[in-house]
Amino acid sequence: IPLNGGCYSVLINTTSKAVASVAASLGVLSYIATGVVSAASACYYLETVWPHESFDVLTATLALLFGFAVLCCLGLSESAMVATGIFLAHVATLTVLCVVCILYAVANNGGELYANMVADFPDVWAIQHVYKGNLGTAVFFGTCAAMLGVSGFETSSQFVQEQGPGVYQKSLRNMWVGVTVFNPLISLLSLCVFPLHEIRQHKETLLAEMGFKVGSWLGTVGGHSIGVMLRWWLCVDAFVVLSGAVLTAYVGVNGLMKRLALDRVLPQVLLQENSWRGTNHILLFGFCIAASSLLVFLDGEVEMLSGVYTLAFLGLMAFMAAGTMLLKFKRPDLPREVCAGVHIPDG
Repeated sequence: IPLNGGCYSVLINTTSKAVASVAASLGVLSYIATGVVSAASACYYLETVWPHESFDVLTATLALLFGFAVLCCLGLSESAMVATGIFLAHVATLTVLCVVCILYAVANNGGELYANMVADFPDVWAIQHVYKGNLGTAVFFGTCAAMLGVSGFETSSQFVQEQGPGVYQKSLRNMWVGVTVFNPLISLLSLCVFPLHEIRQHKETLLAEMGFKVGSWLGTVGGHSIGVMLRWWLCVDAFVVLSGAVLTAYVGVNGLMKRLALDRVLPQVLLQENSWRGTNHILLFGFCIAASSLLVFLDGEVEMLSGVYTLAFLGLMAFMAAGTMLLKFKRPDLPREVCAGVHIPDG
């Protein structure tokens, strides 16, 4: 369905407005958590390369959220050229990191990886409870965490009306290629570089610390530590990519909430446009206030909000899968650019 709203649009055409509104609520929660966690993570990486006493992550995160709200009100949107440039630079950065980490692992005969594999399973904290680590918790929570790596497809579907023909399909393809290659590879390489307790210690800036350790192992170039240079490179790349994720949260929630307001699920005041730039300033600054208030309420500790994002996003994925299958059976006559069969086994 070539309409903004993503999962909401699919469910409103196959179920009831009440069911679709539940999915939309999960979508809004997911965007709030995405914006806050991405902005905070970007500022943690920035703090790594600018360890100044006056640098406060909470203040910097609030400033980043407000800054993107202003930019979106001025009419900034996701540019295909800029997005392509960031994507290519990010792929190049991760490729360099992976190659250097592989060299480090081979030179050390995989000793760190073996030590991590024979170590006890770590305990898992979830839903205000600590679960004793075992094979079941590792598989279940590891799978849930891995599924978060496909985050992005729901954002593309929120503003599909503004995309050219075939762009949505390409965004899904590019996302799956990147997730399939880099996510498991980087996870494996982190176990080749750090013991488990150090991975937990550096969870906010793990990629930068991986680059620093393996770069320091390589030595120096022109009197400069390769580890320091690689850490800088990774931190700048992470800051740019995570800042782009903040912009994506604004663009995605703008498309979703406009659709909800058009369907009279949300107040019509959200559709008001400023006469200067024609953007929905009330909607954008309302989202900024909601995200900022959550960040202040949590005092900058976004780990709990990461759990909210996990539940919201996985719930949204389940709704999207169910809605897509219902759409095939309830609206079979709708024209489709891509057709996929559904196999139902006998018995």
